Amino acid sequence: MRNSNFLELRAREWEAVRHQFQNDARTLGEREAATGELRRIEDGGSRMATGQDEVVAVYAVRSWDELSQMRGVGAGRRRTLVEMFAAAGGG
Repeated sequence: MRNSNFLELRAREWEAVRHQFQNDARTLGEREAATGELRRIEDGGSRMATGQDEVVAVYAVRSWDELSQMRGVGAGRRRTLVEMFAAAGGG
């Protein structure tokens, strides 16, 4: 039950932050640099940005469920995206 509540909280947080980045043409790498958020995900310590040159909007246009179904976007990457977007605030 605790894990379910945590995921629901993350999903709500994602929905609250993603909309302001739907037209953001910067890459994930540029977003990381702008926020100082050089985060690592749990899959062997690799940087979030195995897609660093992917455009932020590629993720931001997707709902939590859609994001969850993207190939290569596991729980660690979703967590990192939520944290990165929340840290970026108004961009």
